[in-house]
Amino acid sequence: MADADAELESKDDVKQQDTEPASQDTSLTLDTTSSSPYQPLPHQTQVQMKEYLKDKCYLFYCPSMKELAIEMHQKSNGSIILGDIDWNHFNDGFPDLKIHKAFNLRWAHVAFLADLSDTTRIFEQYAIMCALPRHLARSVKIFVGYFPTGTYERVESYGSIATAKTLARLLSSIPTGAHGPVQICITDIHTLQNHFYFSDKILVRLETCTGLILEEMRAIKDCSVAFPDEGAWKRYGKIFGNYPQIICTKVRDGDKRVVQLKEGECEGRNVVIVDDLVQTGGTLAECAAICKAKGCASVSCFCTHSVFPKESWRRFCEGGKNEGLFERFYVSNTIPNIAAVLKDKKPFKVLSVASVYLPVIEDDVYVTSSAMTGVYM
Repeated sequence: MADADAELESKDDVKQQDTEPASQDTSLTLDTTSSSPYQPLPHQTQVQMKEYLKDKCYLFYCPSMKELAIEMHQKSNGSIILGDIDWNHFNDGFPDLKIHKAFNLRWAHVAFLADLSDTTRIFEQYAIMCALPRHLARSVKIFVGYFPTGTYERVESYGSIATAKTLARLLSSIPTGAHGPVQICITDIHTLQNHFYFSDKILVRLETCTGLILEEMRAIKDCSVAFPDEGAWKRYGKIFGNYPQIICTKVRDGDKRVVQLKEGECEGRNVVIVDDLVQTGGTLAECAAICKAKGCASVSCFCTHSVFPKESWRRFCEGGKNEGLFERFYVSNTIPNIAAVLKDKKPFKVLSVASVYLPVIEDDVYVTSSAMTGVYM
């Protein structure tokens, strides 16, 4: 049976343009004599393929997410099949894309790992996002991870554009799948109000990566959690309710806004500052300096999204103006190009979101498998 499963998994889609050598197994050999533009699989093969794929998920990914996709595949115990997309370009620079095994998707669940941190790659990924639901999959989930315009969710002067709404409108136009709306999975979105910029045509699934740092904190003695502002405390305070908490706040000092300690005890504690994202790192550095001034034993930091424009992460590394400030600076790999650079730089430690994404995929995979067999846990 294992050999048969492996053989089924290796079959490509059945479009006429495919040129892979025909299988020696005649039951899976394409009939090239038909004049139909789409060559149907023999009925027996369709039944076998449907049975094999009923509890599987094809995981597609943009090029920058390949490493994460492979990790998820390896940790999935066989429930995830890596999908294949040709990411080519025509001479004029526009994308020339192809989804392989597209015919098989009707019998499986489908997921796509997107990376919207690079503005030059959004269009081609959007083309894939719109194409996947049209192939009749049991479900379609798109992992955006980092929602890059989340910090631009409101305007303060007439004529300014809230681009969080623009990107939400773009993703909301993804077609509905054969079995229901597409799910867009976003981790630690900057403000919860962004959720309501999306239309009802898709389902927005908000997840958090705070479980990654909670696992790390289990090994830290005398640990307290600090929040760089009251917004972070309101959002994450309950998640870290089992730890003593330190809250900082920003106050106006002339023309500047400075970070001050609002409440909490730092002395002798190993402090971990928590926030959703880091850009220049200035606020986090001020918060860390305050904690050290108040006598903390050490200070570390966790941010889900390591934006770090213009290589601003350098301030915390050797030779930077804040070198040695953090014992550890934890980030996730939702922004893969930055994570790839930081993984070899002290004091950074990159935590994988595979353990966050896998349960989201397995929700549907295991439910489908149970429904097929009539067994529910």
